[in-house]
Amino acid sequence: PLNSYTDILACHDAEDDALRGIHYLWDRYHTQALVCETRFFVHLPSGRQITNHEIHAFGPKNNICCKKFVIDEHLELAARRSHEMYARKELAKIAADLSVEKETREVVASLLNEVSNNEISLNAALKRYDALQNNQAKKLAWDNLSLFKRDSNKAEYRHMKIKLAALKLETPDLKNNDVIEQVKTFPWPKLDEFSEAELDRGPAFQMLTQAKMATGLDLEQIKLCIDDLAEAEHARWNAFHVLNNYRYGDTKNECLRTHDCLLGWQQMGEKTPGKVKYDYQNVYEIYAVLNAVH
Repeated sequence: PLNSYTDILACHDAEDDALRGIHYLWDRYHTQALVCETRFFVHLPSGRQITNHEIHAFGPKNNICCKKFVIDEHLELAARRSHEMYARKELAKIAADLSVEKETREVVASLLNEVSNNEISLNAALKRYDALQNNQAKKLAWDNLSLFKRDSNKAEYRHMKIKLAALKLETPDLKNNDVIEQVKTFPWPKLDEFSEAELDRGPAFQMLTQAKMATGLDLEQIKLCIDDLAEAEHARWNAFHVLNNYRYGDTKNECLRTHDCLLGWQQMGEKTPGKVKYDYQNVYEIYAVLNAVH
């Protein structure tokens, strides 16, 4: 029965077919249901009007093919800032990695020094580093990233709001640097596995302190919440990759679209335990990213 649905949509290549279909379904519904609780929608890209006010049109091209819809400038900027935090850390790791050629390490160290002295922007440094790379997958400047990687950063940033809501931090106080000492000394999951170059603990502890005050939970309960959020982050990451035609493979291969981390949470902990910490990193880094954006 039609009244078992919350929403009914009609989409056809021809608008007239869509209109006939939705009106037929609307008529059928009203012969079956006494109370109108189901909503009816029809795809009308031309923007034409409907006289029946219980049927709602969607998809006019003048609404969806606009700059605000196609290019979300705030999301683009936020995702870019988040990626640049990661890229700067990658340069620092390359400069300190003795397995990397000495010449490359010296060039990267020089670039980081110029950025620190405000002689060049981080973006300029990343572009100069990219110019030395023959492998597209190793390039770090935002403008040189594939559309897939840019969208990946955007999807990660969008999900931050969900994680903050779970911690009762819909409006985080980014200016408050007070940290409870008890939070600093608490054994947070996976936190000790990160070096200072990989994770700035200051914003992480600030977030955990504010979450404790906002939720009223004790530290052990928040710890369990962090575990749940890391698992949710991995599920989000999996979903993004599956929707972009990735599948599990023994090795990561961007050309073949395979990834060795495309596993369930429990399997991830068993097969690639060393990589689980990165799901936690995306939780702990939320305040650091928000600070970079704002």
